[in-house]
Amino acid sequence: WWNERWKALALIHMQDNLVRNIDDYLTAVSSKSKTKEQITLTDKLTSVGLGAEELEIIKRQLEKFPPVEQDGVYELGMARWLGTAEGRLAADYLEEAMIREANRAINSPGIADTPLFMSGPFGKTLMQFQTYSFTFVNRFMNPAMRRMLDQQDMQTIFSMAHLAMMA
Repeated sequence: WWNERWKALALIHMQDNLVRNIDDYLTAVSSKSKTKEQITLTDKLTSVGLGAEELEIIKRQLEKFPPVEQDGVYELGMARWLGTAEGRLAADYLEEAMIREANRAINSPGIADTPLFMSGPFGKTLMQFQTYSFTFVNRFMNPAMRRMLDQQDMQTIFSMAHLAMMA
């Protein structure tokens, strides 16, 4: 129950960020010589399935159907997009990307995140409060370590240092 509510809140935040930053996203993805920030942003967007073509289609839909601002937060109203083939395509691209990002933002344990020992009643009872730590390592630490080592991403390095200091 809680995870679903947090994911819904994350989706609202993502919609608002998309509306406010679509031009920056397009510039980052389309630029030939990228700055370090644009490389990081491009990696983040492509990791959820949004490239230059997808962002162009989404931007056309945003121009055709302007988002609604309510209490300082933009809402896309993607149901309005579904009247055309391009609108349905844009809605599919965006829905898939937002679900991927929400699943990353909010840790929900999947079938492969906990050890086999925890599949039985005894293991579930004994290890019931350890689920988050297993999920955290599989869904956050491993990808972050790969990104830190492969790309020398300073934001990731500082995040890891911050986590180490907090623990």
